[in-house]
Amino acid sequence: MTWSPTGRGEVFLLFLIFALTAGALYLEWTRPRQHARTWRLLATLVIGVALAGLGVAPQWITRQPQRPSSATTAIVFTPGVSERDATWLIDSVATPHLFRLPNLEAGGRLSTIPIAQTLQQVQDQVPGLETVLIAGWGVAPEEALLGDNPPHLQLRPSPQPIGITFLRVAPQVALGNAIAVHGQSHGLEGWIVLSDPFERHDSVRVSGDTVFHLAMTPRTTGIQSLVLTDPEGGSDTVVTTVYRPTLPVLLVLEHAPSFETNALRRWYADHGGAIAIRTTMSIDRMRQEFVNLEKRPLAQMTPTILDDIDLVLIDGTTLASLNTRENRVLTEALERGLGVLFVGDPETLQTARPGTLAGNILVRQIAEIPVRQVRLDLQRLSAPKAPMTPLLADPWELTMGLGDEPLITDGTGHILASRRRIGRGFLGASLVRNPSRWRFEDDTTAFAQYWVGLLNAVAPNASNRWSFGSATLHRPGRPVRLRLTTNSLSSPMTAVIQRTELEPTDTVRLTPDPLDSSTWMSLYWPSEPGEYTVRTVEDSIPSAAFLVQHATAGQARESFRRRRASTAIAGKAGQPTRAIGEERNEARSVPIPAAGFATIFLIAVAWLWLEGRPDMRMGGDNRVPQREET
Repeated sequence: MTWSPTGRGEVFLLFLIFALTAGALYLEWTRPRQHARTWRLLATLVIGVALAGLGVAPQWITRQPQRPSSATTAIVFTPGVSERDATWLIDSVATPHLFRLPNLEAGGRLSTIPIAQTLQQVQDQVPGLETVLIAGWGVAPEEALLGDNPPHLQLRPSPQPIGITFLRVAPQVALGNAIAVHGQSHGLEGWIVLSDPFERHDSVRVSGDTVFHLAMTPRTTGIQSLVLTDPEGGSDTVVTTVYRPTLPVLLVLEHAPSFETNALRRWYADHGGAIAIRTTMSIDRMRQEFVNLEKRPLAQMTPTILDDIDLVLIDGTTLASLNTRENRVLTEALERGLGVLFVGDPETLQTARPGTLAGNILVRQIAEIPVRQVRLDLQRLSAPKAPMTPLLADPWELTMGLGDEPLITDGTGHILASRRRIGRGFLGASLVRNPSRWRFEDDTTAFAQYWVGLLNAVAPNASNRWSFGSATLHRPGRPVRLRLTTNSLSSPMTAVIQRTELEPTDTVRLTPDPLDSSTWMSLYWPSEPGEYTVRTVEDSIPSAAFLVQHATAGQARESFRRRRASTAIAGKAGQPTRAIGEERNEARSVPIPAAGFATIFLIAVAWLWLEGRPDMRMGGDNRVPQREET
């Protein structure tokens, strides 16, 4: 019971009641020779309590849940809900319509509940459905489909399991680059270890809800299976494919000799790459160099020169000085699949003519200082374990236009490298000033990651690139979204999928992306857990792999995936999220009728009145004592 005076009058009345009660107690205790003083004291207290109840209107606090007023309420049970919580939720809702999802391991009362595939099926089977309570971990994205006029969605989430809730790793990594594992933990206290069957590679300490990063550098090509072990003894497996990168055939056009070009040429020669360099020494004099590439005239830009070139590396001064014919030749080569990468001299682009390649690169000055030192973020190109050595960068940044994709940032939000698709090729730009510092400070890994990642992001794809959707956990019966990026002109494209070498292969026909002619997509439904390899019909060996885990594996990741999808669809309707059974501890106020206090008041007053009468003997002797004569 709670007392809640809300106005000045009620507060004054309460004070007056206590004052009168205190005065009555004083008179009762000071009256001489009263044998019924205890009963009078008790009656006086009852009067005070009754008057206080009439004055401030107390309320009882109850713990009874409030039932939904609508009779058209459906409860959808999802994985993670217990039999106890399901029974309580069913009993707390008036005339519910019950459904469960097919991937729920049901038992007892849940086994008799009808199965629904999606929320849209629930909506179709219950005419006039107004409210849907989603109990458990929530619905998966493929189960969250709703029809027209969707009902109100309310979440009743079950407790999230302790473990690794999110994992992300690139499906393909170039040899020499680090395999980076990005994840998030929930409720773990201790060390997460990254290892393979032969050795331990990396570890990180987590506490509670922590975002962590792990990495290892592969030594060989092929499929790599890595295991993450958490402090609770659980384990998660990730799979990636390591391929040997092929350096694109590079043509460098520069307006003056450059120290950076010399460092790049030496590195290209050490790794067997083919490179041609044209350096403008004066107005009518050019120097030409060729490494692992046959000589050819480079004075004039012609389509014949670019036939076997994969990528053109050009500085700002040269790009801005291209004549109309050379701009047309490069643009046509871009549309056929050539890559063009701009580096350095951003101030020359401000005077570029509209409609030229230089006019497609938008830059903006961000400071008055001549240079700045930044720590690069190459997460989109590669994922080194340790931070790279800071480099100098010009006080400029790239401005993103329609279709631009950022590749490198400086850690503060400024974009230092990006690319844009033009036809079948990419036009890229980089404002990184001196990457040769990595090479000459014995940080050759960073130098290789920068150039391999940047060149392969802009150059035509020398090998097929696979991705398998945004899902971090594949299970049997759940579709895997195959996505292939390739420069192959064969049509149609067909994917060959195989679980083990002894089992037969499955073929999946890929359809082209309507917005990108070099991207092909399809869906594949694995029937059994295991490691699946993927290749095209033209490939002789698998080029990628994905892992399908058992239904009981990765419970924390499955819970996180479902809760995130359910919160997204319920948040659109503005409905609150409340845990199952939260209504059990919810206090509700119920006013106490004033007639009860009035009855108590009258009974206590009658008691005092009857006790004071000479002919009524209540609780003691009321005779007046006789005075004794001496």
